[in-house]
Amino acid sequence: MDSPTLSEASDRYKCGRIISGHIKFYEYYKPYQTALQTRCGPPAYGPHRPYNGGRVSKNQPEFNLQCAIAEYLRRVYPHVKFLSDVRASLKLTIPQQVRSKRIQADGFACPDLMIFAVRGNYGGMLLELKAESPFRKDGLLKVDPHLARQADAIEALQAEGYHADFYWDIDTAMTAIDRYLAL
Repeated sequence: MDSPTLSEASDRYKCGRIISGHIKFYEYYKPYQTALQTRCGPPAYGPHRPYNGGRVSKNQPEFNLQCAIAEYLRRVYPHVKFLSDVRASLKLTIPQQVRSKRIQADGFACPDLMIFAVRGNYGGMLLELKAESPFRKDGLLKVDPHLARQADAIEALQAEGYHADFYWDIDTAMTAIDRYLAL
């Protein structure tokens, strides 16, 4: 059976809820359930996403993919340290944007997920996650200034000795993580 596309997956995305002090898990990684359960067994329980008052969440396929990969890392590699860049999924006020810009490198597009584990000749693994492939059918990068900045950042990180690349499919990302951490 084929795994769902990210748009289908996002439509079925659900979150954990805190009810009367008890945590009830609602398979909030529904689109990735098959891939996660195949690789790491039944779901873990925990309030990884707070109850949002019953509001319908905005469709954020990249964020959903990031959540699923973070859950995979927590379950399969609990000893590995990682960090997710959540600024892209936040709506910052103008003062917050100014403060954030003051502490960031100019022109650097930070990857979505950073794994702090030295393996082989690499100083860490950095994943730039996308809802769909950033490449055209001929293999070239799609024409988009944002993608171009991200590709430049990935090339700079690779030159510095990091394993960095674009990922848009959970199975590919999990396989790449497995291969990297097995080095």
